[in-house]
Order: sequence, then structure tokens, then C-alpha cells
Amino acid sequence: LGDALRLDAEYGPAHLQRADVLANLGEFETAQGLDPLPSYERSVAAYGEALRRGHDVAGVYNNLATVQVRVGDVEAAKGVDARPRYRTAVEGFGEAIRRKPDQADSYDNRGTAWRRIGEAEVKWNADPREALGRALTDHGSALERNPGIASHWANRVAVWIRLAEAEPASGSHPGTQYRKAVEDLTEALRLDPGYVAAHRARGAVLLQIGETAALRGEDPRDGYRRALEDFEAVVQETPASVAALL
Repeated sequence: LGDALRLDAEYGPAHLQRADVLANLGEFETAQGLDPLPSYERSVAAYGEALRRGHDVAGVYNNLATVQVRVGDVEAAKGVDARPRYRTAVEGFGEAIRRKPDQADSYDNRGTAWRRIGEAEVKWNADPREALGRALTDHGSALERNPGIASHWANRVAVWIRLAEAEPASGSHPGTQYRKAVEDLTEALRLDPGYVAAHRARGAVLLQIGETAALRGEDPRDGYRRALEDFEAVVQETPASVAALL
């Protein structure tokens, strides 16, 4: 790729391929506990070069915005206010949607970026509900366009949970959001019965429902029983995970 760029600095595909490789390298470095920020920043720059050279298609904007979210995650982990980075990602996903409005993935990804903004709002003592509401809208748009992807149902769950966490501050009861989270995870499991992460997440939500009921002086046993069923499913699907829980 370096030779291709030296021979023809205007060769857009080489910039695009370099951006993809650098994004993958950043993912690998993250998994290895290394600092992925330099790789991600170089990936962002390479995607920008590809766009300037005529590769202004939906997929490139989607990939660029996805890396921007990852950069934001690294910044947030370092205590930096990552909201500007996440908003840049939101704009990038918007460009992808403008070019390909029926692409469900771009809506789903933008919903995740809005959720990250909402989470950052909490960290920086701001009201997260506007950003979380936008996240819900985008995840809903993704599901309208392609309701058959289990992960899209699961991705919306994190927004319901964040909204439930925000409700006590407003004096409202979070039960509605928890129930909607369970419904989304149930649909994800209908589409993919072996979706272990969905079982684990639904068990955690049902446990929270049980604990909330107990705090309100209500009978928590139904939530606890259903949570246990999900956690037992996780153990059956991945026996090795038991060791990780001990």
C-alpha cells in the first residue's frame, strides 16, 4: 500500500485499504491491552484522504464514523470528554444515511453513537435523555428497515437500560424501560436462540427487575426465577464461563 501511495498519491483505493487495515490493527491492539489510539487516528486520516479522492460512498462514511466512535471510547476511558468525537461520528453516520437511506446498519451505528453521547452526558453531569431519545429513534429506524438482525434488537437494550438509570433522577419508575429491554432481548433470542450474550443481558435485566420489586415491597420471585433461567442457559451454552464467575 505504501508503494501504491508513493507511486500515485491520488490513488483513492489504497488510502481506503490502508484505513481498513489501520482500523483492524486498532481493534487488535485494544484486545491485547495496548493503546489503539495512534492506529485509529491514522485510520481516520486515511478514510479522510479516501473521501477527498472521490470515495464519498455510504460505506466509507459508515466505516469512518465507526472508527470515530472507537476513538471516543478510548478518549472516554482516559477521562477525556469524548462528546465532540461522538458527535462527529453522528455526523458521519448521517452522511452514510443520506447516501443510502435504507441501510439499517448506519441507523443502528448512529444509535450507538447517540447512546455514547448520553453516557458521556451522565459522566459530565448533564441530562442524557435527549441523546438517549435520539438513540432510540435511530435503533427503531434500523429495526424498521431490517427486523431480522438479532444484534440490532440487543443494541437497543443498552439504551433502555440507560434510560431506566436516568428515571430515578426525574422521579419516574424505571420498570417500563426494563420491560422493554426484556422484550427486545426476547426477540433477539427468538431470532438467534444461541445468542449467549442476549441470555446474559436478559438475566441481568430480570435480576434488576426482581431487586427493584423487592425495594418497593413487592414480590421479586418472578424476576429472580426468570433471571436464573437465563443464567443457567448461559452456563449450559458456555460451561467454561462458570470459571470466570468464580
